[in-house]
Amino acid sequence: MSDKKIRWLPWMLIVICVAHLALLAVAISDPEATLRFDRTGKRITSARLLLEAKGMAEVGPVLLTRGAPGDYLWHTLVLASTGQSLIAVQLVQLLLAALSLVAVHGIALALDGRREVALLATVLYAAIPIDFILPHFLASEAFFNPLLLFGVAALVRYATRAPDLRTIAAAGVAFGLAALTRPEALPWLIVMLAFAAALAMRVAREHVLLHTAVLGILTFAGVSIWLALTPSEPVALDRASLTLEWELANRANRVLSAAGGNTVGIEAAPLAAFCRSLVEHPLAFTREFVLQAGKLLALPDNLDTFRYLGFYEYTGRRAEWLHTLGVLGAARRAFAEMPGLATWLVVTIVVWLAIGVIALRGAAELLRRSEGVERFSADALGR
Repeated sequence: MSDKKIRWLPWMLIVICVAHLALLAVAISDPEATLRFDRTGKRITSARLLLEAKGMAEVGPVLLTRGAPGDYLWHTLVLASTGQSLIAVQLVQLLLAALSLVAVHGIALALDGRREVALLATVLYAAIPIDFILPHFLASEAFFNPLLLFGVAALVRYATRAPDLRTIAAAGVAFGLAALTRPEALPWLIVMLAFAAALAMRVAREHVLLHTAVLGILTFAGVSIWLALTPSEPVALDRASLTLEWELANRANRVLSAAGGNTVGIEAAPLAAFCRSLVEHPLAFTREFVLQAGKLLALPDNLDTFRYLGFYEYTGRRAEWLHTLGVLGAARRAFAEMPGLATWLVVTIVVWLAIGVIALRGAAELLRRSEGVERFSADALGR
């Protein structure tokens, strides 16, 4: 990367910072902007219930019946200490976003070693539409994303500089709070645990069991206790919920309906129906997985800035177009209903793909320069 390109990167961060200040000014003039996000009505209600609760006898039922505690608890703590100021919540979230950029910079610098690459990674993360706008909403992701990054940063430090118990415990605390904030991330955190165990085998072989156990306990103990105490609810496909059972049932219903399979008994046995959909209709199951990934790439997150400004009305139905109309049908419908915003979606998809290419190239280069590859190449040449 040339010095000329490097000089532009700090200016891009300044532009992003100014844009954040502008969005903060919008929130000051229009407090409703902060609440234009998924489940903010339920989230603010949960926070107020906690604020009004008297003693643990009233706090406990709220924490066990209003979804993941971290979905609203962190917001409640800020509201309680600032006179219920939504602007204060946004300022705390912006501070966490800034610390996230520090974490991204540190991760890239530790893994690659080049200042310009670390700066580029920081700018890319700061400019991704959903990461850019999240700190301005009353959103659990505004706390979850930084916590996840802090945990990854601790793991990177553990692998590169400080393979000790304190560092792995820091990762566990961050991951544990993230799990309590968004339990749907548990599969990802299981991957992180497996990755950390492999790291411990390499950098702290004598303490691998202790370090892995500490990370596992700190990551999963809190959310496991909450899941064990939370009363289960019957699954009803026509009433969306945040439970794992509903998600499994919803996925199974989509796959079986698309493939013409038997949809009887899905609500009664979500896990069995999910496994059956995979075994009996693997192609339809793969299609559903691809469409779900496509939604994450395109809809609706990249329109949240317009939603914040009041230019886009979220209905919750557009996200289903991919499943009901297919990719081309969803694209035609989007351009017919909102041509300007659909064009923006296309731009953000291209940006996402470009970032993916950059990430893959960086990973390939990092792997190429790793000790294992160098040792393998040396052995091959030796032969």
